[in-house]
Amino acid sequence: MLGVSEVTYTYATVTCNHPGCSNRINLQPGPEDIDRELRDLKVLRNLAVRQGWRLWNEDQNIECPYHNRKEAE
Repeated sequence: MLGVSEVTYTYATVTCNHPGCSNRINLQPGPEDIDRELRDLKVLRNLAVRQGWRLWNEDQNIECPYHNRKEAE
């Protein structure tokens, strides 16, 4: 007999908060697993910082490198 079961997938993502900007970084989705999710969050944060994203934890403000360069000019 063939059965159907529900599976939840989760993934880490970071999106630029600048108005009108749709830049984002997404990691691959995977089955719900707290250890994998915590690793993905660390990987995503390190990747974003290396690529020039600015992350402020206290007010959850995030800007992509495009807006960082634009403001510096």
